[in-house]
Amino acid sequence: MGKLANEIIEDRAAATSRVVEVPEWERTIYVFPLTLGQLEAIENEVSRYRKSARAIVVRAKNADGSPMFDEDDFQKMITHSGSGRFTLPIIGRINQEIMADLDLRDPDVINEEIEGN
Repeated sequence: MGKLANEIIEDRAAATSRVVEVPEWERTIYVFPLTLGQLEAIENEVSRYRKSARAIVVRAKNADGSPMFDEDDFQKMITHSGSGRFTLPIIGRINQEIMADLDLRDPDVINEEIEGN
């Protein structure tokens, strides 16, 4: 394994999580730093609704870092949500909280803001 690979693995192992409370689902979600693979999975979805559901599935973890949800959960979120504890506003809020640590705007816009400050 290359030196960079070892450093990536070490940094990932030391990563800490953020907590997102989801009282509607009676869950505490742990959100670790986003990987490029997770970002790719989210971005590969065709609509913003599917991206929201995918973000929840790939980023929501248990306290030990294991996945909280799986592909079946994603499919059910896409096809059966819309009522009760799984309305679009609730799913949207959870997605916003999970993705709150990212700034996915165009890098040129971010650089212009930095240079302007």
